[in-house]
Amino acid sequence: MDLQVSAQRICSKIMQAVGYRASPGAGNGLGSRVPSNRVAGKRRVIHMKIDLLSSGVRSASRMRPGSVSCVRTAAIGTMLSGLLVLLAVAGGFTRAQAQEVRINVGITSAKPGDPIDIPMTLSGSSDVEVKQLTARISFPKDILSYQDVETALAAELADALVTAEVQEHPDRRSHSVLALTVVGQNPVKPGIIAYLKFRVAPDAVKGDINLDLLDSSATNPDGSQMELAEGDGGLITLFGLDEDIPVVGCFFFTH
Repeated sequence: MDLQVSAQRICSKIMQAVGYRASPGAGNGLGSRVPSNRVAGKRRVIHMKIDLLSSGVRSASRMRPGSVSCVRTAAIGTMLSGLLVLLAVAGGFTRAQAQEVRINVGITSAKPGDPIDIPMTLSGSSDVEVKQLTARISFPKDILSYQDVETALAAELADALVTAEVQEHPDRRSHSVLALTVVGQNPVKPGIIAYLKFRVAPDAVKGDINLDLLDSSATNPDGSQMELAEGDGGLITLFGLDEDIPVVGCFFFTH
């Protein structure tokens, strides 16, 4: 297999693994976007390493069958070294992404008429501390009826006051907005902060229900505004009354 083609394929896989998306028509066949502006510096470093890698690959590709083997070996060595550096930088990007603070809406499965609990999660590194946070989640009001909000462990440990209020959706008549507010007497640490309680309509149809996270905010213990990464919306998978809901093992939401 041609070395340059092979290297490009490897690089493409690596870039996809760390969040790059392939761009149609891109000259190098690699991804061209990362999900956060905060890693723009890493993007430049990654592209520098790819340029170095491509140079080594082109050198190896131009060698004729009768050329000195040590030169080809050196070119291949350059390619492998570039791949190792690229993997190291990609690993750093993945760790940086994991450190970002965000508020996420959880997922669950249900049947028509079921009561459901949707976990709300504050995720980030172990040293993150939040004084107050808010989140607004949209939901289809004809399918889900809001019941209550329950304080979860991360908020309990901070002696936090957890409240939720149903509001009109600014753009969609078929949806309502649930505004969640958590105010801690002590700093709130990452973990599950609340459970949003809904009931599914008895006539709900099988399918997926999206719980869009419209916006979120948080403040530091000193009252200053905290920078949040974009959080994940929630999802409810509705099954038919005659279907069995698959059993899924529990997992921590502080990813």
